[in-house]
Amino acid sequence: MSDLNNLKRKVQHYKEILSNTVQYRKVWESSLRDEIVAQLEKMCKEINLPVTVELKEDIENLETIILSLGSVKSGLFQKVNDNIQRDLIKSSGALIYQQLFN
Repeated sequence: MSDLNNLKRKVQHYKEILSNTVQYRKVWESSLRDEIVAQLEKMCKEINLPVTVELKEDIENLETIILSLGSVKSGLFQKVNDNIQRDLIKSSGALIYQQLFN
């Protein structure tokens, strides 16, 4: 009987996790995603930080918000010939918010 009760608890926990996942996705879609984007843009504008905020929606229910500080020349380069050099680019940094999946 103990094993059956243990299994029942695990099944109930599993159902709660599935329900939470559905709820989290609804909140992301209805408000959270847009709130995060608005807050990031507002804060960066107030402190005069030049950034781009991009929403990646390639995968359903695994969307990503990317705040990027851009890219710059790293100061390193590959010399192709006497007249041409190929600069190496570095990312200045990013902050990423992403939906979780279960």
